[in-house]
Amino acid sequence: MKVFRKAKTVRVAPIIAGAFAFVLLLPAVAQDYFPSDAILAVTASEDGKWVASAQGDGSLYLWDTQLGTGTQLACLPAAGALAFDPGDALLGVAIGPQLQVWDVGSRRRVLELRGEDGDILLIDWVGGGTQILTSGEEGTSIWDAATGRQLVHVRGYSSGPARVSPDGQVLATADESGAISLWNVATGKKIRTFRPHNTYITDLAFDPSGVLLASSGGDNSVAITDVATGRQRVALRGHTDEVLPIAFLSGDRLLSVGADKQVRVWDVPNGKAVSKWATPDFLGLSLTRNGQWLALRFMNGKLGLWRAADGHLQKVFTYRSQQPCASRERR
Repeated sequence: MKVFRKAKTVRVAPIIAGAFAFVLLLPAVAQDYFPSDAILAVTASEDGKWVASAQGDGSLYLWDTQLGTGTQLACLPAAGALAFDPGDALLGVAIGPQLQVWDVGSRRRVLELRGEDGDILLIDWVGGGTQILTSGEEGTSIWDAATGRQLVHVRGYSSGPARVSPDGQVLATADESGAISLWNVATGKKIRTFRPHNTYITDLAFDPSGVLLASSGGDNSVAITDVATGRQRVALRGHTDEVLPIAFLSGDRLLSVGADKQVRVWDVPNGKAVSKWATPDFLGLSLTRNGQWLALRFMNGKLGLWRAADGHLQKVFTYRSQQPCASRERR
């Protein structure tokens, strides 16, 4: 296992840390403050067929957007982050510092592991689904998705987003100061550090070629940086509040969602927005890594799925707390 080290481990306030899961409170805290039917985390599969949600009563649900039905997958402590694998067959669930992987078809847990990075704030499937990236309060790790073996560990780059390049050779980590570090996954050596933002970073996204790295942040912008040189090519500006998740739709199109409730599609080479639409007033959200689907959560147990590029509403669900699950988790 490769271990990358930084001299100082830093922590940030939950309001910033939660931005990477795009919630205002960490789910472990939120469970004590929100009612049992509150939606604490939500994610969608890349094909738009499934939406997964974690509730305040400890239940984990799968929602079928075609049939309009929901099924309880498990009773778990409040999950902090959720992510489907690229094939939409597996669901990664973070519970504090623990990661569980569930088979969507069989509704069975197939993997469980515990890292050393504190509470997991972000899950991403890499290597075509053969590996799992987790970013936590105290570091970033890459795991073998079949065995649960830890392959890479970055210590000290905490409470920030992290992504792996499409070819699996470069790991990008970000911290709350606005700095991004690039690592050679094979050798464990740092390639370079650059600072495209003057405040915390909320998300990272490599373009399909791995040549460009996009970063969104609390300065209301998206920075496009050349991976080979660390030089910024363009800054995408237009959001009036922090930019939350981002995803490349193609090599020259990028989609961003802001806390200003605006979804924008950008022409990256010229730095201009080519389309935009306004979301409903949400509490939290998740954007699929292919940029196709946007899952939103609201008050009163409501959640929904939108087609991200044009705002077409696919489905809205309402969760009603299941007392047996609530009793089991709160006894």
